[in-house]
Amino acid sequence: MKHLKNSIIVALVFLGFPIFVNGQVGFSPYIDSLTSLADTSNIELLVRQLSGDTSVIINGQTHTFTTRFAESTQNQLATDFIEAKFVEYGYSPEIQFFNEGSGQNVIATKTGTVFPDKYYIMCAHYDSYSSQNQEQAPGADDNASGVAAMLEAARFFYNMPSKYSIKFIAFDEEELGLFGSNYFASQASQEGMVIEGVINLDMLGYTSDTNYKYDLCTEDDNSQLTLDFSSSADYYNSHLITYKDNCSGSDQYSFWLFDYPAIGVIEAHSDFNPDYHSADDVIGNFNMGYYFSLARTAYATLLANVLEYRYYITHERLMSTNQTTPRLTEAVITGTYTIAQGNNAPRLYYSTDNITFESVLTFESVGDTFRFMMPGFSYGTDVNYFFAVQDEDSSFLMTSPYGGIGLAPQVSVPPSQTYTYLVDALVNHTACSPNMPLPLPTSSVTNDEFNVTHVGRIEDLDVTIDITHTATIDLQIRLQGPDGAVIILADRQGGAGDNFTQTRFDDDADSSVTAGTAPFTGRYRPVMPLSHYKNKYTDGTWKLSVQEINIYNPGGSLNSWCLHFFSVDTTVNIRDNDIPYISFNCYPNPASEELEILLNVREKSHVTLAIYNQTGKLVRVLKSGTLLPGNNLLVTNVNDLPPGVYFVRAISNKQSASRKVVVIR
Repeated sequence: MKHLKNSIIVALVFLGFPIFVNGQVGFSPYIDSLTSLADTSNIELLVRQLSGDTSVIINGQTHTFTTRFAESTQNQLATDFIEAKFVEYGYSPEIQFFNEGSGQNVIATKTGTVFPDKYYIMCAHYDSYSSQNQEQAPGADDNASGVAAMLEAARFFYNMPSKYSIKFIAFDEEELGLFGSNYFASQASQEGMVIEGVINLDMLGYTSDTNYKYDLCTEDDNSQLTLDFSSSADYYNSHLITYKDNCSGSDQYSFWLFDYPAIGVIEAHSDFNPDYHSADDVIGNFNMGYYFSLARTAYATLLANVLEYRYYITHERLMSTNQTTPRLTEAVITGTYTIAQGNNAPRLYYSTDNITFESVLTFESVGDTFRFMMPGFSYGTDVNYFFAVQDEDSSFLMTSPYGGIGLAPQVSVPPSQTYTYLVDALVNHTACSPNMPLPLPTSSVTNDEFNVTHVGRIEDLDVTIDITHTATIDLQIRLQGPDGAVIILADRQGGAGDNFTQTRFDDDADSSVTAGTAPFTGRYRPVMPLSHYKNKYTDGTWKLSVQEINIYNPGGSLNSWCLHFFSVDTTVNIRDNDIPYISFNCYPNPASEELEILLNVREKSHVTLAIYNQTGKLVRVLKSGTLLPGNNLLVTNVNDLPPGVYFVRAISNKQSASRKVVVIR
């Protein structure tokens, strides 16, 4: 790997937009079992052979690698070794020459059964580098680890079903400037090759602790392949901790340059191999459990994509309501696999405590639209819900929001985030300033305020403004609530256009005011979200400020402004909306004797921590009691549990979180 980095760590938060489309890959026990076919002993042997720990026979001669530096004679031997492995696995590999023949990419292709002209790529670079002595550059982590994982994928994928074609590629001259991958990607672009996704493996073997952090290099945090890899880690190797990163120092970057979807997988830059680019980059520094977990996650992601194990679930989420009777709930479900019927048909799961979920089957389907009847609930009820759908062969299960795990016909582990709504005494109330109109003098700040007497707890707030002005680019508009917080609604948008004409600022609008044009008639998202006021109270003094910044402008007029509240009538039902947040990880994983659980609680909460088997049956309650804010460590023996897959679940009064744990002997 070339050591270039521009890192952005992203916290993932579920946002409750009115319409949500779920298209990430689903959980598949079939994929879970297929990835176990990867031979970890073979992966380890390949690393040892490529890094010089173990001798190999190449072209009939015994050889021990001391380097794979691109300009060394041993680099050609590495090319021959990789080509021979592809042949051993059943392929007819090709050598792609570049840089006047100095560089050689080694490519093996598996032809798809449905889309032979559409490709997924799994790749890794095989050249090595040392900052001290190029003749001593074993490159075990960088990047025998990636090449070995890629080669093993080629071996066990050879007889796997695949709708799409797959190219397994070992790139040369990555360390000199991504030359091999850049040449391949540029040629692919010129030839019009359709590449559906690229998974690049680079430095997978090192972590200094048991936190199992890794970086997912992505150009777009919300790209399909990025979400798929994160989902696969959650499903099958939940001890991995994903960090998003736009790192440009490895071969996925070459594909970004030609607008191909690509991700890179690499050990965490916050815990990077200290022997990188040195003679000490050897296999003895590896954490094998970590290494194999990353490799299997890559295999699971590739399998799910070439098998198209996904449904697209579109749902207009239920808004909070004062309706206590049953509610019609719909989801549009599409995909390439026939949806199961009967007792395995799509289900709507719901809960009033986010702990115990009940389910109802779809009662009607019209085309791709599946309809469910949500039961009625009394005032003061928080309702959590999600959808689950599986194919008729029970090969995979999909939930929306994503993340649920289970087997037909039930979901055994719900997604960590769900849709939610509140049943309460909800009212719509509009309050407008009585002080209108007001002039907007040149180069000045105009303030207006009025008192709202209606009392309620805000669920949603929109603001409507009408301004006459010949250059909206000269205006900044700010709203201040009773709590003193200031939200910028518009900040010099609209170019030289005229007026804000009954402009409604709404967090749920399709377009942002930053991308709009005057007179901004209709709905626009403000510069800063109005959601800051959610769970605040309506009553008190609200203030609007309009700043005019151009001394040469003739000024204008603030004609009207109104606040549109959707709020809970707290005189009917007083509720506490503070929701504690819980998260945890389990170490080691897989475990054979002791399991350490580090659980973080944001607020003082009553938490139940328990172990469930793969069918969702309770195995053991580890703790049930009050935990203080911060980290809480619990250690438990698992040596009495039969080997297999288990789920540890932490449940508070408002939220839950789950982790998959594997017990081995």
